[in-house]
Amino acid sequence: MAGNMKENKKYEIESLEQLVNIVNKENIERLSIDFLLWLNQVNETFESIKEKHPEHKGKLNSELAKTKFIWIDDGKNELNEIQLKDSTTSEIKNIKLK
Repeated sequence: MAGNMKENKKYEIESLEQLVNIVNKENIERLSIDFLLWLNQVNETFESIKEKHPEHKGKLNSELAKTKFIWIDDGKNELNEIQLKDSTTSEIKNIKLK
C-alpha cells in the first residue's frame, strides 16, 4: 500500500540560516555531501557563463543569478538536474545532468 512508503523530506535552502536550521547529527553527512555536489555544479555553471559571455567576467555570481539549493533527504548523494527559472516570465526549464 502506498501509505507505507516513506516520503523523503524536501527543503528549499536560500540562506545559511536555513541550512543551519535543517542540519542535525542524523543528516549532517548526507546534507554536506549533497551541498558540496550542488556548490561545485553552481561554480562550474557560473564559470561557464562567464567564459561564454565575457561581459559578465567581472561580476559577482550573485549578480548573474539567484540560487537555491533544493535538498531531498533521500540518502542518495547525487545531483540529477538543475532547474532554471526565468524571473521575468516564471518559465521553468529542467536540465538533466549526466
